[in-house]
Amino acid sequence: MMLLVVLISMSPGFRSPIQISLHDLLGKWQMQHVYVGGVEVTHQYIPDEKRWVEFNSDFSFVSDGESYGRREGTFSLDEYSGLLSFDLDLGFGEKSFWHVEFDGEKMIWTDLGNPSVDKIKVVLVPAY
Repeated sequence: MMLLVVLISMSPGFRSPIQISLHDLLGKWQMQHVYVGGVEVTHQYIPDEKRWVEFNSDFSFVSDGESYGRREGTFSLDEYSGLLSFDLDLGFGEKSFWHVEFDGEKMIWTDLGNPSVDKIKVVLVPAY
């Protein structure tokens, strides 16, 4: 049985679980880069380079900074798939869905929204 598990995990189509925990997200994160369709557009989305998001253990979040103003709401995380979703408290149920992964200290979000729109990718770093 052990041999079968090892062989399956070595096969090219096998994806191991991402296993991101709530603890990985908690705290304040500075938005560092934004890409649309692979092109960096940080200066358009974060012209002052002061946009941030803070994740709280009660599954609430706050995002703030120049350009877009303060946003609050709740989030959910599927720790197995890396699906991160936001529900903004704007009164009309605005939601967004992202795939989240980590590269060292960097957190990377990839937009899972409209498939006809170029993918948006956001790179965040811890805000100390």
